Amino acid sequence: MHSIRPLLASLLTLALAAPAFARASNEVNVFAWQATKAGAKPDILVGTMHVAVGGGQHLPAALLAKLKTATRFAMEVDLKSVNPASVAHYITLAPTDSLKKQMKPAAWAKLVALGGKHGLEADQIDHLAPWYIGMAFLDITPPADQLMDALLREAAERGRLPTLFLETADDQFKALSSVTRKEELAQLQELLDNPSQPKEELAQLTKAYMGGDLEGVKKLLFEPDRIKQYPDFYKKLFYDRNARWTPKLTAMLAKDDAFVAVGLGHLIGAKGLLAVLEKQGYKVTPLPL
Repeated sequence: MHSIRPLLASLLTLALAAPAFARASNEVNVFAWQATKAGAKPDILVGTMHVAVGGGQHLPAALLAKLKTATRFAMEVDLKSVNPASVAHYITLAPTDSLKKQMKPAAWAKLVALGGKHGLEADQIDHLAPWYIGMAFLDITPPADQLMDALLREAAERGRLPTLFLETADDQFKALSSVTRKEELAQLQELLDNPSQPKEELAQLTKAYMGGDLEGVKKLLFEPDRIKQYPDFYKKLFYDRNARWTPKLTAMLAKDDAFVAVGLGHLIGAKGLLAVLEKQGYKVTPLPL
């Protein structure tokens, strides 16, 4: 997850003509599909937004009813398995690597000033990975136990459903830290030029997702120019991960009655998981209520 729109792409990604659950006023918007093959029982695929559900709202009852009848559950990663020692490895640079030496003096001064507001000294900032700085300084990470994904997992655990994780926390950190330094620095520069913009855009994205305004989400998030500007980010965070998940996912769906919850951006597009399933003979349709 990186600065401005590429960062927010990990929190929310677009869906084209995605179905939305009809819901009560206190139920959050969720997008879902069913995938059916050769007359088998349909599997459910949900595109989540990685933000907290709160303020008196909850997940749609119709969605939870579908989960209750499933026989297995899958999500991106085990949020409870994050190892602090492993995280430290990915968020820090090598001892011989210096962020200051890779930035222009004016940009470095801005970064030090911004870091000071977060209690960090210049020498500490100098050895932090740019992607981590972008995340830490945005202050937009929601409580893990209130994420849509976590709430669905809790419901699955209450139903004693077997749970499959499509990747490990280590896999996720590897993806985050593997984006080219050139793109990382460019994204960090955007944050320094306009520190308030990411939060403003996240508010717009949240409003679009919750309101079912998918065209608005598309306009804000997956602009073609953005993808051209940050191709390695989209490749590493979305396309490559989708390819790695596909064998696990298809093996799970072959057993019927699966319920899958992943970030919306992993489901859609030419390289999205829905397109992959269609190529494998699944009929993918909006989830009927």
